[in-house]
Amino acid sequence: MSRLPKQKHTLAVQLSAWREHQAIDKNKPRRWIMTDNYLIDVAMGKQQLSDNKQQKFADFLTLNPHKIAFEIPQHAPATAQEKAQKLILQKLIQEKATQYNLTTEVIASGKTLLNYIRGDQSVNFLSGWRYHLLKKELEKCKTV
Repeated sequence: MSRLPKQKHTLAVQLSAWREHQAIDKNKPRRWIMTDNYLIDVAMGKQQLSDNKQQKFADFLTLNPHKIAFEIPQHAPATAQEKAQKLILQKLIQEKATQYNLTTEVIASGKTLLNYIRGDQSVNFLSGWRYHLLKKELEKCKTV
C-alpha cells in the first residue's frame, strides 16, 4: 500500500480489512477473495467491485468501523533474535508447505511471521486452515 497516493490509503485499508474478514469468514486465502493487484486497482479507481461485492463491502464498513486502522504502520527492522526465531518458523512452515504441495507464502509470509514473533495474535495462521496445518509445529516451537 505504500506505493499508493496518500489520499487512496484509506480506501485501500478498508478494502484490505474487508478482504481479510471475508477470507476468515469463508476460511479461504485472501487472494482467492481478491488479488492484491485488483485491490489496488479498485482503490485507485481503475476497477470497480461487482454490485454484490460493493454491497457486502458497504455492509462491512457499516458494521465494523472499529476494525479499520487508517494509518499504515511504520516498519521496524527485525532484531537478530527476531530473525533467528523467524528462520526457525520458516523452516517448520517450509516442511509443512512441501508436505501439502503449497508455497510457504500461502501459509505465512515473512512479515506475518515477524508480527507473530512480536506478539501479534491476530495473524492469519493462528486461525482457520493454516492453524490446523501448523498447530503441532507452533506448540513445539514456542518461540514467543
